[in-house]
Amino acid sequence: MKILLSLLIFLFLGTGSVFTQGKWQKITSPVSTALYKVQFLDSLVGYAAGDSGVIIKTTNGGQNWKVQNSGINTPIYDLFFLNENVGWGVTWRLTPPYG
Repeated sequence: MKILLSLLIFLFLGTGSVFTQGKWQKITSPVSTALYKVQFLDSLVGYAAGDSGVIIKTTNGGQNWKVQNSGINTPIYDLFFLNENVGWGVTWRLTPPYG
């Protein structure tokens, strides 16, 4: 019984460091506006969106970002991408017609 208990304690304490992740790293953004949503399609390709219709894209896991042309100037609050080239953003108009 003591061997089993010792083995369980070792497994719980010994495997904790096996699955640790790296530290958070601050990355410089190419925009100064607030960003509200980030979506990564895989470990390399991701998008972020925010104020003034800003959408930025990375193809190297977030090390570098490039501004994309959304064609709008209202905040984008949510994103959904099917693949690297097809996606949607959620915003609303604050001037008539509203919506």
